[in-house]
Amino acid sequence: MFWSFNSLAQNLVFDHYGLNEGLPQETIHCITKDEHGFLWLGTSDGIVRFDGHDFWTPLPDKKTNVDIAGYRICAINSHKNKVYIGTGQNGLLTINTDTEAIKQIYLSNANCTRIASNNTFVIGAYYNKGLVVIKDNTVVPLVFDKENPNEVSGLSIINKTTYVSSKNGSIYSFQLNTKTLNQTLILQKICEVPSQINNIVSIDNTLFICCNTGVYKLDNTSKLHKIKIQPKDFSEGFKVNDLIKIEDCFFVATNSGLLKCYLKDNVFTISKHFKANKKYDEYTINSNNVYTLFYDDDLLYIGNINLDIAAIKHNPVFEQPTDRFNLGDPSVFAVLDTKEYLFIGSSSGLIISDNRNPDNYKIFPEYRVRSFTKDNENHVWFATDKGAFAILLDNLNINTPKFIKLPVSPKNSFTLPDENLRSVYTDNNGNVWVVTYNSGFSKFVGSIKYNDLKFINYSSEAFPSLFTLSMIQDQNSNYWMCTQKGLSQFKIEENQFKLIKNYDETDGLVTRGVLSSFIDTNENLWIASRKGLNKYIPELNRFKFYGKRNGLTNAFVYNITEDENKNLWLSTNGGLFSFNVLEETFANYSLKMVFKAQNLTLVLFLKIPTMATCILEVLMV
Repeated sequence: MFWSFNSLAQNLVFDHYGLNEGLPQETIHCITKDEHGFLWLGTSDGIVRFDGHDFWTPLPDKKTNVDIAGYRICAINSHKNKVYIGTGQNGLLTINTDTEAIKQIYLSNANCTRIASNNTFVIGAYYNKGLVVIKDNTVVPLVFDKENPNEVSGLSIINKTTYVSSKNGSIYSFQLNTKTLNQTLILQKICEVPSQINNIVSIDNTLFICCNTGVYKLDNTSKLHKIKIQPKDFSEGFKVNDLIKIEDCFFVATNSGLLKCYLKDNVFTISKHFKANKKYDEYTINSNNVYTLFYDDDLLYIGNINLDIAAIKHNPVFEQPTDRFNLGDPSVFAVLDTKEYLFIGSSSGLIISDNRNPDNYKIFPEYRVRSFTKDNENHVWFATDKGAFAILLDNLNINTPKFIKLPVSPKNSFTLPDENLRSVYTDNNGNVWVVTYNSGFSKFVGSIKYNDLKFINYSSEAFPSLFTLSMIQDQNSNYWMCTQKGLSQFKIEENQFKLIKNYDETDGLVTRGVLSSFIDTNENLWIASRKGLNKYIPELNRFKFYGKRNGLTNAFVYNITEDENKNLWLSTNGGLFSFNVLEETFANYSLKMVFKAQNLTLVLFLKIPTMATCILEVLMV
């Protein structure tokens, strides 16, 4: 199935992420994206990182003892390898996206309400305690020729001019010379808006002012214009919190829903008004109180009492098997093809489809599947955040399958230690392994056929991180574990764990941020990471690196698979890459060429027989 359609979607389809999907705190005030492709969400109770699949909350820094949890996040901004975080009670903080180190910047016990940046510097604004500029790790409080703006509610940079708004309606500007930061700046009051200001946003070198009574615009001559919102008979007033422009269309965040508008002659004409109807309705937002908007890679992120995500454009060129299930644009987390049946783990639940009759399928929305495997007794296993389950394929009725839940108890050493699972894997000897998120990993030593559901559990304390992701076994019976902070090689002999080595940058890995592993038909071990692709060289016990210089122009690699021509396929934040192993060359199939689904862009491959007939599933990580 192929498309050439390339305009804004008229009727948006929304994915919703809340507490049920792992979001630790629902009210989202601000959003940014770091240089690695992760989303960072500022909530009423700290920040959370989102990879499109899982949410991760930073732990307190062990060296500085700085903790972000528990604070209302007012502003968030990504600049180079740091995320700057404005808190309501603890001032301005930073988290290093490479090391996860957290630091305090300048004042503590202060309300940092807004953050803005350009290529050179970052500016943080406090509600009633002035502004600071950060350049090259140097922090300098700004000194003005007048009193500091108070009740700061907005901050924006247009070219060389920085604009500041006060909650009471005042708009100020100043120009910063970054070569001499310790200077007295001339603060000019430009105008005053007859309404409370909630935010200011620069679009096309024009300043838009979001107010309790709608939107104002400040043109390049500093003339203030009121933007009318039509149709005129629309009885509802709008308290505006944020707005963005996508092509010629504006999306406006209000306390009365999300507006899609077109601007002409200082008039916003509403073409679509998205209002909350019922929670998790795929055709509208989850809450009318929309606090923030963020746009990236044709996806619109909406912060309200949940995270809502909508695909703005649809530009697919590959076949999308999930089309026949009428799910809209699902996020697909895992797939398994058993020839007779197709198993899909999606944001809509577990899907079982009969390959012999594609119209015969069943959706089980209660299962959020992260990984599949098949054992030697003809069971399909799947891992979820609520435990591991198995289904017998023999005489399977997809409308009424029997789900076997594997036992979980932290007090019983022969059961799984935790329900929060990351992956399942069948090794070369037919053993099934279950990888938990932070409670180690487990080997199944029983038999489902004889109702013997017994496990042997192993700790992950020998690995560089307790947070394990996935495992694989090579032809020499070595196991490899991907963790959040490194790659580990180990053996299991007579059920005894033996660590061989923890690998890092000194062994040729480009980063400890490994995400997944893959063994090709020639028994080569490949590692996907946040900074590129690595190949293990057994003779040297080292890794070879492939990155941007080799043609992998987006080096954030999530997953790897292989086609029948022995080419590797990589999923990245910049779409799909194919890798000719013999010639060591890459080809890119960007997001504008690949079919669009919701969320970020980890792609998990089901089959790729040839380029012309490839079947792909998009996994939003």
